[in-house]
Amino acid sequence: MKRTIILLIAGVALLVAACGGSTDSVRTDAKNTDLQLAQYQAVQPVPFYNWSQDRATLIQIYNAKNEARQTWTVFYSAAGTPQNMCPSVGYPIPANTQLTSPDQIGYISSYGVGVVSQMEPNGLYSTTGANGTYVLCVRPNGKNAAVYSESWVTAFPYEVKIESGAVIDLGGDTTVPIDVNKPADVPSPAPTKAP
Repeated sequence: MKRTIILLIAGVALLVAACGGSTDSVRTDAKNTDLQLAQYQAVQPVPFYNWSQDRATLIQIYNAKNEARQTWTVFYSAAGTPQNMCPSVGYPIPANTQLTSPDQIGYISSYGVGVVSQMEPNGLYSTTGANGTYVLCVRPNGKNAAVYSESWVTAFPYEVKIESGAVIDLGGDTTVPIDVNKPADVPSPAPTKAP
């Protein structure tokens, strides 16, 4: 019994020593990483722009999604072969998109409070790893039908058809025109330094 207690105490002492060494190693690695990042920030700072074409495009796409624009959606097999297509409304919605945030505020050990997901401008919470998609297909009578698919889908902002196993662009006008030109009246504020 005495020998078991001594071995147990020795094991705990070794574990504490190992954890202490590990903590010192982690601190050293963190310090070196911080120094490296400071070097990169000094010689290769993050660029500052007064306008973002990517952001302007995404805003226009959000607006088009919210306006229920006409689209045409093609459903693909897992092998990538077009299986079906339908006139549709808006762009596909991943099936795991939620109306409420799946995340909660929580404490992360002694480091403080965890981060809660922020709602998208369309009022939804996007998550990763969607296996299914909802598409609002327009039926011949003009009514919308929510079609669920676990295959890949592509929504086009112009009319397409499937012919001989290929998606054919019918050459019509886009229902979601995107303006990629920078507006002339964009102000150019000076960047502010972080505290």
